[in-house]
Amino acid sequence: MLKAEDWLTEEQTRALMYLHPDSCEPLVKTCEKALIQKHAPRLREEFQFLLDNDRQSLQRMYNLLSRIPDGLGPLPAEFEEHVRRAVMHKIAKVYVDALLEVRTQYQDLVNTTFEGEAKFVQSLDNACPGEPQKLLAELFGQGRRGGRPGE
Repeated sequence: MLKAEDWLTEEQTRALMYLHPDSCEPLVKTCEKALIQKHAPRLREEFQFLLDNDRQSLQRMYNLLSRIPDGLGPLPAEFEEHVRRAVMHKIAKVYVDALLEVRTQYQDLVNTTFEGEAKFVQSLDNACPGEPQKLLAELFGQGRRGGRPGE
């Protein structure tokens, strides 16, 4: 991507220096087609990796792809999904932490005050599952089937 950026900049500089201004734009479009459009599918395949690991290269990718018609293609939708996953991950973490804290608090109450009575143990299990992963799978598994939690 860095080489493509450099080549495009060099070609544009040369065109401005040596060609009539009316010839510059078609030359730049031809260069963009050769250097970007031809490789756009491969660039788009790297989007998620760059989003996760290399913001500088992600900026380069954006700068290149935004120069061609429909260059960004599905990337905005992929970005939206990435952000949604990040939000769900944060919600899940907060939820699990709160669930475990509340369960610990009330587990002590069930064990001491209610002497471990089976009905109170069952009530606690119903209200606050001891295995938050199962509840998270139920809640967030709905989001993978097309809806959002609670829909």
